[in-house]
Amino acid sequence: MALISGTKGGVTLSTGYSVAITAWTLSVDAPTQEVTSWDDFASGGIWRNRVPGVKSWSGSFTARWDPTESILGAIDSIVTLTLNVDDAAGAGALGVSGSAILSAVSGSVDMETPGEVTFTFDGTGALTTDTAAS
Repeated sequence: MALISGTKGGVTLSTGYSVAITAWTLSVDAPTQEVTSWDDFASGGIWRNRVPGVKSWSGSFTARWDPTESILGAIDSIVTLTLNVDDAAGAGALGVSGSAILSAVSGSVDMETPGEVTFTFDGTGALTTDTAAS
């Protein structure tokens, strides 16, 4: 299930090509690791003890298909993502940003609507909350 979603944002490929995002979802995972010790049993029972684990983030975004840009060239690339939940731009925007690896693409084109492609991504490094969201 998505943690947050929105309809604004952008992605910049390593080639410098930028595309506007029309929809996106994002999930953040922060699992814990169990460190329970059996030595605690003598003190009246064992309670699970946990420590923070390694965080991760992933999601998907949809963008209009640009026939002048190679979609397949973007797969397995590190991109810069900016995912906004409102219409503000720059420092006033509410959202998140970070670097991600594009892991899959799917799409459809028909005669009635503009073509759209949907990319899935896995974050690499920290996910940054924009100033307005903190």
